[in-house]
This record gives sequence, C-alpha cells and structure tokens, in this order.
Amino acid sequence: MKIYASKVDDLKRAKAEYDEDFKLRQAKHDEEYEEYRKALRAVFEPVEKYLENLLASPVLEYNIGVEDARYGKSGLRVRIMCNESNREQDALRWSFDVELDDGVPVKESSSWSGLNATTPENLESLRATVDALEVLNNLDWVEILDKTLPNYEDYIS
Repeated sequence: MKIYASKVDDLKRAKAEYDEDFKLRQAKHDEEYEEYRKALRAVFEPVEKYLENLLASPVLEYNIGVEDARYGKSGLRVRIMCNESNREQDALRWSFDVELDDGVPVKESSSWSGLNATTPENLESLRATVDALEVLNNLDWVEILDKTLPNYEDYIS
C-alpha cells in the first residue's frame, strides 16, 4: 500500500485540527474546574478560619483540613492534625476527624506518638491538648458541617 504525499498532508492537517480542538476544550475545562474549586474554597475556608481562631494556641501546632464528606455522606468533613512537627516540647501527636452521618456528627480521635510527659513544657502541651479536645467535642458540629456544596455539573459542561 502506497501513501501519497497528499494523503500525508491530509492526515497532518486533520491531526493539527484535532490537537487545536483538544487544546481549546482542555483550556475551557481547566477554567470551569478552577471556578468549581473557587466555589468549594468559598465553603471550606470560613470553616477552616473559624476552627483556626477557636483553637489558636501558643503551645499546640495545628493542621486543619476541611473537605467534602466521604462518598455517601453530605456536608463537610474536618480533619485536624496536631503537633505533627515532632517538637520535643509536645506531649502527644494526635488527630481529630468529624463528619455527618445522616445528620449525626461522627467523631474520631487518635494519637500515634505515645505520651511524652517528662518536662514542664510537655505537661503544658498535654493540658492544652485536653483543652482543645474539650472544645472540639463540645462544638455544634451539625451547624458547622451541614453545608451545601457547589454542584460539579453546574460548573463543568
């Protein structure tokens, strides 16, 4: 089978048209997806800022993450990691997760470092941890987590 120069030119032209169309569609999708992500951040950030301000501590170091709830659940999910940097004055490294399950807050907490309570700094860190966990356990999580998230299909065509 022979391929003639005109056929090669036709194939190159068709590929160039396809590539250009793909670039345009990809750019449109990327723009729409970024708008969707902005809408999500508009829901996540106020919750994150609220928790950061509520838990602010000179002793504890927090990493607060807000995301949409896991598959099959509605609203938001909050994940808080505390003292991950392995500082010597920290008594304990721990996490606190919460999300709604049929409108009921489901909380989980864990630690993975063992207890280090041999110095006054360690004990202060431990007291601050207990205070933070009391605050977290007494929040109205239904009000915090029961948010309507933007619909993906409203942004991506």
